Amino acid sequence: MLSKKEIALMSVLLQQKNSYVSSKALAEEIKTSDRTARKYLNQLAQSIKNQGATITSKQGQGYLLTIERPIEFEVFWQEVLASKKKMTDITQVEEADDRQHYVLNKLFFEDPQQSFHQLTSDLFVSKTTLSSVLTEIKKRIKPYGLTLETSHKSIWVNGKEEAIRHFIMDYFFLDSFDESMFAVVGETLLDKINFAELTIFVLDECRDANLRLSDFVIHNLVLHIALMIKRIRSGYPLDVFPISKEIEKSLEYEVATRILRRVESALAITFPKEEANYIALHLKVKHSATNLSELSTSKDQLVNHLKEKLNEIAKATKMPLDQDSNLINGLLAHFNPLLIRVKNKIQLANPLIDDVKAHYPDTFYLTKKIFKTMPELVQYDVGDDEWAYIALHIMAAIERYSNRHKLQVLVVCATGYGSAMMLKNRLEKEFSGSIKIADVVSYYEINEERLENIDLIISSISLNHLLFLTPIIHVSVLLTKDDVNQIRQFIGEQSHFKNGESLKSSHDLNKAKEIASAVFSPDKLIYFKEPITKQQALEQLVKQLNEAVEPDFVHQFLDQISLRESYSPLVFGESLAFPHPAIPMTYSEQIVVGILKHPITWDDKHQAIRFIFLLSPSKGRNHYLKFVSPSLVAFVDDKQLQTTLLETPTYESLINTFAQLIEG
Repeated sequence: MLSKKEIALMSVLLQQKNSYVSSKALAEEIKTSDRTARKYLNQLAQSIKNQGATITSKQGQGYLLTIERPIEFEVFWQEVLASKKKMTDITQVEEADDRQHYVLNKLFFEDPQQSFHQLTSDLFVSKTTLSSVLTEIKKRIKPYGLTLETSHKSIWVNGKEEAIRHFIMDYFFLDSFDESMFAVVGETLLDKINFAELTIFVLDECRDANLRLSDFVIHNLVLHIALMIKRIRSGYPLDVFPISKEIEKSLEYEVATRILRRVESALAITFPKEEANYIALHLKVKHSATNLSELSTSKDQLVNHLKEKLNEIAKATKMPLDQDSNLINGLLAHFNPLLIRVKNKIQLANPLIDDVKAHYPDTFYLTKKIFKTMPELVQYDVGDDEWAYIALHIMAAIERYSNRHKLQVLVVCATGYGSAMMLKNRLEKEFSGSIKIADVVSYYEINEERLENIDLIISSISLNHLLFLTPIIHVSVLLTKDDVNQIRQFIGEQSHFKNGESLKSSHDLNKAKEIASAVFSPDKLIYFKEPITKQQALEQLVKQLNEAVEPDFVHQFLDQISLRESYSPLVFGESLAFPHPAIPMTYSEQIVVGILKHPITWDDKHQAIRFIFLLSPSKGRNHYLKFVSPSLVAFVDDKQLQTTLLETPTYESLINTFAQLIEG
């Protein structure tokens, strides 16, 4: 089946199937380099070759999709989209990807022959699960002409060295620059420096010398070389940086020299010998912090002290940066040469010092304040240039955390992929720093599974007649200025909430009680003391609606609930059901609440329902439900409030409970 990037490419080609699209434009759509986009296009061309379509390329014009057998291709394409939409459990997908990354990192950066038994132990998985991971790895490396070989005890990768380097470059670096410090400094602070080219230089020379470096050490080294280039161009070469005779005669020194020669040739720049000395030292610390013999510290002490300081940073930023392994490893790799510099009073100018102070002053001064008390640094006079280097690592970690905690958005449209993809592209261009599009679905594909871990639904059709315990913003496919402002307001409110900001007051609580009283009424609360069935409970609750006096209304309403439930489950959490009709059936918005002393069975998966919130949206405007929906979400997650309401199932208790939730 097609990868996510191949599906995205096909979507763009389908939208413009009668015209050529340049690889550059396609690369922008899938957020990769031009070369990586061409790689995926070649894979896509092979995948559809026998599916009724072809992709042809013409120099200077780009790529053209031609559908030769429409019915055959349409069947194939719908199967692809269906398989994509089955992957709704994001956590499982990410875990599988993490396992692949771990195994690939072991194979390409540590030992080319790995023990099958050791990998199952490291990953805490069964042999069957590991076999599944290896199957996916085989598919991933196959386009590069690589194969994954296995014996009874070991696994290893076979293929040409240049193919191995090509895969490493694409998988570990080109597609992951946004997870490293390049995301912070690449586009804004270090312009006109090609990180991909520098990475190739480092990767080639290290592999030629059989020098095995982890991906984070290579990231660190490439960043240092980029900073070194900017520093020398700004007139701040490294004047003095002595190294021991042992390092000067080492393989690492030879590799450092060859890397710099390639950089000099590519950029027409000259490096003093001291720069090669410094790179050689970086290469020597390839296992994080293994060469601390010259210093009055040990690797274990350094790790502990770094973690202590990162814990302080985490408390100050309210982000778990002390759990970021990339940050810890990056700082370990940075600290060995840093400690040698400060011990020998070697000044290393930071070409980004002014930019860091100007654009990230809070992070810079927080880093300086916390790290200056670190035992390894407290005795030295550390300059702002060095603090800025450490701050860059913290900035990158903050960026990573922010990216992973963007609002998860589900995009919905009337009929499916075409218009929703257009809306998706508009949203990503407008809100790329604030939201992450988790999926794109049609109206008929919304269900409980798709809404798992979703923070916001953005829909091009009105969903007012359906109730979801997820906020919904109705927008135009064209995403108007008003739509943008509405989404920005929502993002801002969520940001305040996540940062713990509060505007609560007695006035807010009174207003919340007004809203709760307007939606919940005493005659629409039933406490079921005796055992009862699901159908009996629903019938009694529906009879409390204002329109229940009309002939056949109860029967029709129950039919509409059944129809709505055929789309997706109406149960949330372990003990709450939220039945509602597929279309509005009452003139005013109403909620009837059922509290059950004895739990009822709703379906095979839900056999302990204690609360039923029968929701009936209005045929006209629904003013209050937009306030109540988020409070219902909170109620699902608050076991204590559920227990309190069960113990005191009165109208006053209901109002007080939901007033608190609405206010919050």
